[in-house]
Amino acid sequence: MSAVSRTPPELGPRSRLEGAAPAVGARAWFGAFTLLGAAWAFSLVSILSIGMVILPLATVATVVLLTRRSSRQGLPGLVAGLGAPLVYVAYLNRAGPGQVCTELAARSSCTQDLDPLPWLIVGLCLVAVGAVAFLIRSRPHRRLPGEAFQGGPVRELGAGDR
Repeated sequence: MSAVSRTPPELGPRSRLEGAAPAVGARAWFGAFTLLGAAWAFSLVSILSIGMVILPLATVATVVLLTRRSSRQGLPGLVAGLGAPLVYVAYLNRAGPGQVCTELAARSSCTQDLDPLPWLIVGLCLVAVGAVAFLIRSRPHRRLPGEAFQGGPVRELGAGDR
């Protein structure tokens, strides 16, 4: 009677799943949640102007996305999306902080710009945390040494394999 063992499809030291990229569906859900997070952040940053129009749209989109069972794999995109409008605010205030004047041929105008650095730091941190959380969450399960392989071709063990 000979022993039967399951061998992984690859014979190399690393399995095919170790370096695999997230599935296309997961990336699409991540993108959808990123847009949703950006809509929430933009509606809150601009609540006194267009934010009141975007807020109900973001609420409806939240309900629609969360009712899809497979969409939860892209949930870290919500955090990344929250950072995108903050980076945009930093870009708009890039000449600040303080009073910034621009002169055109016929007139000049001055505005009070914010310090862009806090907006940029928080925005980039949120984008990075969301992206890293998505990559960590979407990594395939790695087998630990000694863990049984589930699947693959079955082969007979010879005398030298035991």
